[in-house]
Amino acid sequence: MMVAVCYAELGSALGGCGGAYNYALYSCGKLCAWLVGWVLLLQYSFNVATVAVGWSGYITNVLHSLGINIPSYLTTDPIHNGYANIPAMLIIFTIAAILSLGTSGSARFNEILVAIKLTVIAIFIAIGSCHMNYANFTPFLPFGLNGIINGAGIIFFAFIGFDAISAASEETINPSRNVPLGILLSLGFCIIVYIMIAAVLLGIAEYSKLNNPSPLANALISIGHPIAGGIICLGAIAGITSSIMAMYYGLTRIGLAMSRDKLLPQFLVHIHVASATPRRLIWLASIIIAMLAGLLPILSMANLVNLCTLAIFIAVCTFVIILRITQPQLTRTFKTPWSPLIPLSAIGLCFYLMLSLSRTSWLCFAAWLLLGLLIYAITAKLKLSAKGEVL
Repeated sequence: MMVAVCYAELGSALGGCGGAYNYALYSCGKLCAWLVGWVLLLQYSFNVATVAVGWSGYITNVLHSLGINIPSYLTTDPIHNGYANIPAMLIIFTIAAILSLGTSGSARFNEILVAIKLTVIAIFIAIGSCHMNYANFTPFLPFGLNGIINGAGIIFFAFIGFDAISAASEETINPSRNVPLGILLSLGFCIIVYIMIAAVLLGIAEYSKLNNPSPLANALISIGHPIAGGIICLGAIAGITSSIMAMYYGLTRIGLAMSRDKLLPQFLVHIHVASATPRRLIWLASIIIAMLAGLLPILSMANLVNLCTLAIFIAVCTFVIILRITQPQLTRTFKTPWSPLIPLSAIGLCFYLMLSLSRTSWLCFAAWLLLGLLIYAITAKLKLSAKGEVL
């Protein structure tokens, strides 16, 4: 929530396309913006790929329950002795096709998915609350404080998405008012819903039995509600699809903002006349993300996404402090309360969570940053050489 109020302040004051990338450009200049945008591209791409792998798990279970069995080597990455996760790749290309049709059409499709998701959540809570076994809450903290910290470094992945609202400010009516409202209300609603789902889920199933691709559906099946379990699977598919679409949309808008500022190839700036969407960017991203989803294991991707997200959160909180000092006259329809205490506290907590993530994730993150710096340096040198030749 502390990070969300920082996003809300910057969204109300700056707006524009690109979210945290745009805030970095305004606060610290082009090099900082490039690094933030570079990390955002990795974060959103791996986020979409990770959720697509989860989608594949659900659709495979549903098809299996209908007697349709997809060979395991077509739903498993090569690291785990498969060929590729084909369903995960197919959903990426499907979402790309929907987004290419235009913002209004994809928004209507997403509204339908969200309505289905909320209906299914209500069904799960209504049925599950009637079968609560409160003995499942003992012991309440089976892994102690370390379990909370380590779990928080991963589970907050479920809350990633409110920042995508900031990336779409350019296409929002009255962004100075609606972007902060959208960020804060969506996050608050998600927190309440997630707590309710977790409480009911733990009430009907032991935590040790929840490590499976479709825990909510399996929990309902275990208490004698197979039909409701099937409905939950379908609702989960709709919900995951809407999450993929939201994050994919945010990725394309970040890429578009970076292309406009000439930090990415200029051919990506092209907007299709009929759909008013960056189709070249959408389809190029679909190829890259589909390869990630099809060929990489989900846990490795999730950890890297978490590390990138926490790093971006730290950057956004830092931008709030910087702009309060350098641009005090900036119009802010929403202000972070108790600044700089709230931003500094968020920075400390995010960094603490980053320390709980794996060394492999840190090495990949560092390598990605170094690659970004190298690309920026080479590009800057080429631009200077080109100017020299012209002169």
